[in-house]
Amino acid sequence: APAIYVVDHINPAGRVVEGTIPAIESDIWTPKVAHRHGLTLGELCLLYYNEIGAKYPLHVISAMCSPYGRDLLPWVIAPASDIPGMFTCEMYSGGGLWNNTSLSPAIGTARPYEYLGAPFVKIEDVRFVPAPSGVMMRPCSFTPAAGRYKGQKCYGYQIMLLPGAKYHSLLHTLQLMRYFADRYAEFEMFDSLFVKVADPVIEEYLRGRLSFDVVQEHVKSEEQKWIRKAKRFCLYEDAPYRLK
Repeated sequence: APAIYVVDHINPAGRVVEGTIPAIESDIWTPKVAHRHGLTLGELCLLYYNEIGAKYPLHVISAMCSPYGRDLLPWVIAPASDIPGMFTCEMYSGGGLWNNTSLSPAIGTARPYEYLGAPFVKIEDVRFVPAPSGVMMRPCSFTPAAGRYKGQKCYGYQIMLLPGAKYHSLLHTLQLMRYFADRYAEFEMFDSLFVKVADPVIEEYLRGRLSFDVVQEHVKSEEQKWIRKAKRFCLYEDAPYRLK
């Protein structure tokens, strides 16, 4: 019978877990995982293998077998046009959702998902902009090379992480979306956003019907649930964990 061999490597986004397990079925061949799952490629394959009840042999070659697998080296060729460096991994689990709104996440600049804005944004005192502990919001302007505002000057903010910051990209993104929704009639959240989020509690928060405390507690509970499941497929000494 055919077999699949997976050469494992360390997850550039680390072991941190963010977000909820999707509440909406996409298709039977796409097992549900958290927004930021904290697993390696090989571990994720083991989870998928188990979830779909696969019958073929699956072999995972440990990331510890080679320095190329276990060391996080800066890549020469970016894995995607919107992930220019490993620093992007800190922003992506929440930042990727901006593609489903009328704000630009600055794709095509040097720091996508770290910058966000639109031509209609008016810079205001950063003290009014949501910023969790360890995060600074710096007013900025940029011109994206892709997306709905390609070639147009956008105004907004840069998310700057202080040394040692424990940054929960998803929760901060949700707060920022509510901030822009409350201040700009031009800000839109497209239907595709709620398909991506796939969580009724988060959707209710984004629509302004729940407080942040409620969604924060919901996300915490879902992360704990995901970690209990993910640990069954861990191949290495460290395990996925959530930010506290």
